[in-house]
Amino acid sequence: RSSDLILVNKVKIFLELDSHKNQLRKLAKERSLELAVSTEQLNIEINEHHKAEDKFQELARQWQETFDAIGDMVAVISSDHRVIRANRAMTEAFNGPVIGENCFKLFHGTETPPENCPSQETLEKGVPTCYETVESHLDNRCLSIYIFPLHNSGDGKIKEYIYIARDITTQRKLEEQMRQGEKMQALGLIAGGIAHDFNNQLTPILGFSQILKSKLKDNEELCNYSEMIINAAKRSSELVKQLLSFSRKSEASLTPINLHELIISLAKLLDRSIPKNITVTQELDAESSVVKGDYVQIQNAFLNMAINASHAMPNGGNLTFT
Repeated sequence: RSSDLILVNKVKIFLELDSHKNQLRKLAKERSLELAVSTEQLNIEINEHHKAEDKFQELARQWQETFDAIGDMVAVISSDHRVIRANRAMTEAFNGPVIGENCFKLFHGTETPPENCPSQETLEKGVPTCYETVESHLDNRCLSIYIFPLHNSGDGKIKEYIYIARDITTQRKLEEQMRQGEKMQALGLIAGGIAHDFNNQLTPILGFSQILKSKLKDNEELCNYSEMIINAAKRSSELVKQLLSFSRKSEASLTPINLHELIISLAKLLDRSIPKNITVTQELDAESSVVKGDYVQIQNAFLNMAINASHAMPNGGNLTFT
C-alpha cells in the first residue's frame, strides 16, 4: 500500500507539473502575442516618427530655399544684436558666414550700436522702423533698411527682430542721373531763351556796325574799330547759334557731320562754360572725320561727356579731344 500511495503522489505531482507547464505555455503564448503587437506598434510609431522627421526636414529645406530666394539681405537677429539666421544674399554680400556677428559691426563698421540705433528703437518700442543710410566701409553703398520685431508667443516680449537690407545704390544713381537730365533740359530751355534775347540785341549791333564801317571808310583807324565790333558781334552770333542748337528739340535728322568741325566748335563753347583751371585741347588727326548722324544729338553727347569729365577734375586738369 505504501508503494501505491507513493505512486499516487507521483501521479498527482506529474499532473500538477503538466498543468503548470500548460499554463506557462499559455502565458508565454499570450506574452509573445502581446510582444508581437507591441513590436508592430513600435514599428508603426518609428515609421511615423521617420515620416514626421522627413516632413520636417522637407519643410525646413523649403523654408531655407524660400529664405535664400529673397534678393534682399535678410537676417534674424537676437536682442543682443547678434545674427541668428541669414539668407544667401546676406552671406554673399559680406563674402562669408555672418552667423554670430553683430549687425552694427557688419552694416556700420562699429564696435557698438550707433547713436539712435533704429534696431534698439524696435526692441524698446516694439514697432517696425525703416531708414536709409550710405555706408562708407561698404564702398559707399546706399542701403534701405527695414526692421520688424518678433514677439514671444508666450509672454509677448520681443525676443528677436527681422533685419532687411536692400541695396539701392544703382537706383539712387539713376535718380541722380535723371535729376541731372532734368537740369540739363531746364538749362537748355533757359539757354534758348537767353540766346533768342541776345540774338535780338546782336542784330542791330551788327547792322549798325556795318553801316558805321561804310560811313567811316575814309578813316582807317575808326574803320578798324568798326571791323573789330563786327567780328565780335559775329563771334557772339556763332555762340548764340551753338546755344540755340544745344537747346533745340527736334526729330533726329541723319546728315553728314564733320566731327572735327563739331569738336572745334564745341571746344569754343566749353572754354566759356567749364572752370578756368581745366584746359581744353584737341588732337584731331582722323583721316576721315565725317559720319552720318543727328548733329544736335552728337553735339549733346560730346557736351555731356565733357561736362562729366570736368566734374571729375575738381582740382583742374586737361580735357583732350582725340
